[in-house]
This record gives sequence, C-alpha cells and structure tokens, in this order.
Amino acid sequence: MIHPTNIGDTLPQEIGTTTLPTDFPQNTPFPAFTLGDRVRWKPIDSDPTDFGTIIGFFYAYNLAADSPTENHLHHWHWKYLIFLDPTSESHSFCLADTAWENHLEYHEHTTPTGTERNRTHPEICQLPTSHAPTRL
Repeated sequence: MIHPTNIGDTLPQEIGTTTLPTDFPQNTPFPAFTLGDRVRWKPIDSDPTDFGTIIGFFYAYNLAADSPTENHLHHWHWKYLIFLDPTSESHSFCLADTAWENHLEYHEHTTPTGTERNRTHPEICQLPTSHAPTRL
C-alpha cells in the first residue's frame, strides 16, 4: 500500500501533463460492457474469480500495470465498477470493485449484449452536442 505522503514519489512525472485524447469523445471506442451486464474477472489460473453486475463505468488513464508485460499501461481505457454477486468469493468483505476492460469477460450463462446495446443505443456513451442539459 502506498502511504499518502509518499504517493508523489511513486507516480510518473507525466501525470501532471496527462490530458484527455484530442478526439475525445468522438473517436473513443465504445465500451465492451454496459450497465447491467454480468461479468467476471478473467481467470489467471484454476482459482475461482469474482463476478457481479456492472453498475458504472468511466474512461480513465492507466498509470499502473498489474504485470510488466501489459500493453495498456499509460493509455486511456474503460474501467468498470462491478457490484459483486452475493455468491462471489470476495463478497463477504467487498461489495463492489473496479476492473479494467481487458481484465473482464462475460460471466458464463450470460449473453454478450453490451456491444450490441451500445451500437443500438449510442447515446449511452455520447455527450450531448450542446452544453445544455438533456434527457436521454
């Protein structure tokens, strides 16, 4: 765990200059998953993985890699908030968790509908063209 007083020593210098991509949101890829999708973390070995329902997602800059070979380090990607299923391994001590898109997959017995929904209802991921509040 990083102690708050030492956090500045551990972050890369470019964090101060990180900005949204210049083509955001027009050329931002659609999220692979959307609200209500049932997902699980991709298994690393034979251990069971946590699973649950997506209750939120956001576009974020990935500063830390889980392994030295990950190719999404220092790039913008979708990150998801997952409400863990009551039968999930970690539910007894963690109700919700976050995960990068490439760490997730549809939970078995779940139809992959997220991409289809985003293509059918692109307003889920698009900002209004004016600054006036709009209802979706």
